[in-house]
Amino acid sequence: MAAGPVKLKRKYKLWLLVVLIFVCWPAAIVYYFTRPKVGVQEFAAPPPPA
Repeated sequence: MAAGPVKLKRKYKLWLLVVLIFVCWPAAIVYYFTRPKVGVQEFAAPPPPA
């Protein structure tokens, strides 16, 4: 299995972000942009057999 490049993605809890969007959307924006970015390596799917 071939490893892809490492991408930086924000680490947040989706359920909390959704609740904040419905309750107080400015707080949701602050929450999202204050979460740290972490490196995530994505894996490429193997090619299908010929």
